[in-house]
Amino acid sequence: MSAYVLANAYDQDQVSFQLAPPFPTTENIQLNWNGLAESITITTNPANLNIIVDGTNYSGPQTFSWIPGNEHTIATTSPQQGPGGTQYNFGNWSNGGTMSQTIVTPLANTTYTASFVPYYQPQTISFSVPAPPSVAYGSTFTVGAAASSGLPVVYTSSGACSNAGATYTMTSGTGICSVIANQPGNAIYSAAQQVVEAVNAAPASQMITFTTNAPSSAVYNSSFTVAATATSGLAVTYSSSGGCSNNGATYTMISGTIACSVIANQAGNGNYSAATPINQSVNATLASQTITAGPPAEARDKDTFTVTASGGGSGNPLVFTSSGDCSNSGAIYTMGTKAGTCTGTITQAGNSNYAPATYTWSTTVITVLVAPAVTFTGAPPNAVGGSTFTVTATYPSTQGVPAEVPTITASGTCEAGAVSGSGNTYQATITMTEGSGTCTTTAKWAANFYYAAATQTQKTTGELITPTVSFTGAPASAPNGTMFTVTATSNEAGSYASVPTITASGACTAGSGSSTGDGSYEAIITITKTTGTCTTTAKWAASIEYVAEALTQKTTAEK
Repeated sequence: MSAYVLANAYDQDQVSFQLAPPFPTTENIQLNWNGLAESITITTNPANLNIIVDGTNYSGPQTFSWIPGNEHTIATTSPQQGPGGTQYNFGNWSNGGTMSQTIVTPLANTTYTASFVPYYQPQTISFSVPAPPSVAYGSTFTVGAAASSGLPVVYTSSGACSNAGATYTMTSGTGICSVIANQPGNAIYSAAQQVVEAVNAAPASQMITFTTNAPSSAVYNSSFTVAATATSGLAVTYSSSGGCSNNGATYTMISGTIACSVIANQAGNGNYSAATPINQSVNATLASQTITAGPPAEARDKDTFTVTASGGGSGNPLVFTSSGDCSNSGAIYTMGTKAGTCTGTITQAGNSNYAPATYTWSTTVITVLVAPAVTFTGAPPNAVGGSTFTVTATYPSTQGVPAEVPTITASGTCEAGAVSGSGNTYQATITMTEGSGTCTTTAKWAANFYYAAATQTQKTTGELITPTVSFTGAPASAPNGTMFTVTATSNEAGSYASVPTITASGACTAGSGSSTGDGSYEAIITITKTTGTCTTTAKWAASIEYVAEALTQKTTAEK
C-alpha cells in the first residue's frame, strides 16, 4: 500500500506537508522533494587521495548535488600513497564516522573530510667501517656507515676533530672526537636515530733535528752557535752539560779538557707529546796562550836590563832562563864581557784550559854605544820679543832601554821654563826676552848602557813689530797766542807698549803729555811768535817687541 505526500517548499528551512489517502500504516512515507538540492563536498587531507562515494572511486575533493534526506555512502582506503610517494593511513572523517559510512544528506551545503596521517618506514644506521678508539693530533681517518633504507648517510663532527664527509681530522691532542652519522629520512622513511662513535684524542709525536750542527771540537773559551727544529714547528729549547755553558743556542766552552754536551729539547703541548731530547758531543781542546815581551836587540857588555813580559790566560808564573853570553836572575839579565849573543827564554806552564807557552829572543852584546835617534822640534825660525813657544825632545822608544829625561836650556835672547813630560817625550816653554838677536835652545840626553849621550839645538831669530802710529791735531797756520791740542795714537799693546813723548820747537811750546784713556796721548801746543814755523814731534821708544817710531807736524805762526 502506498501513500503520497504533497509537499510545498517555501524555502529551505520551512516545508509544509499534506498527506493524501489512503494513509499508510507501517510503511515508510516516501518524500518527493520538489525544492532545491544541497552541495555536498567529499575531500581528503591531504588533497588528492582516493575516496569512494556511493561505490565509485574519486580523487578528492569532489562536490555533489544531493537532495536533503537522501542516504549516500562515503568511504576511503587505508593505507594509500599520496603525492611524492608518501604513504598515508586513515585517521578520521570530519563528522566522526567510520572509514566507510552512510550519511543522510543534510539541509545545508556540507563538506566531509577524510584526514590521513603520514606513515614513514623506520630505518637504522650501522657503521661498516668504525672509527678507531684513539687518534693522534693532526692525523686523519675515514669511517663508513650505511642506512637500512639505502639512503645516504650524512656525517658531522664535534669536539676534538673536524670532518669533510666521512674523512675526519684530529684538531686537538686532548679531548674526545665525536663521529656523528645521521640519515634525515624522506617521503618514505623516517629519520634514523643518530649514531655517535667516540674517538679519544692523543698528542702527536714529534722529532728534533739539528739544522746547524755543533763542531766536533772547540777551544776553551770559544763560542759556537747551533740550530735545531722540531717536526711540530714548536720552538726548540737548548741546554748544556759537561765542559760548556749556553745562552739559548750559543754555547761557550768553559773547559779545555771536558767534553761539552749540546742538548736540544721540545717539551710538547696539548697537541704534541714531548720530543726525545737529542744531543751532540763537542770535544774540548786547550786554548793557546801568548807571552809578550820586549827585550832589547842589542846591549853593551856588562850592562843589565829588565825584560818586561806578560803571559797568557793560565795565570801561571813566567819562568825566565838564559843561555849564551849573558846570565839572568828572574827577569833581570846581565850581558857578558865579550861580543856575542844572549839567548833568553820565557816559559809559562799550561793548565786544564791552556796549553804551555814559550817565548825566545836574542840580544847581541855590543862594545860601542849606539847614537840614539833623538828629535828636538818646535822652535820657529823667527819670533817676536815677548812671545812664547814650546819645544819637544823625543828619545827612541826601545823596549828594555829606559828613556833618558833630557835637560832643555835656552841662551841668547830667550829663556827656558821647566821641563815636563813622561815616557820618551818631554817639553819646555821658551820665552823671547828680546826682539832682536838669536835665541838658542838646547836638549841634552845623558848616555846609558846602550845609547851614547846626545845633544840637539834649535835657533830662533828675534824680530820687532813695526807699530801703526798717527799724530794729528796741528793746524797749517795759527796766530800768536793760539793754543791747540795734538794727539799721538799707536796700536802697540801689552806690557811692551811704549808711551810717546810729545815735544815742540820753533815758534811754539808744548805742554805735558797725558793719556786720553783709550790708548792715545795728547798735549797742548801754544804759538809763541808771530812769524816762523812751529814743529811738533811725537816719538815712540823701541821695546823688546816694537821698533821706534816718530811723526812730526808743522804750523806757520801768524800775527
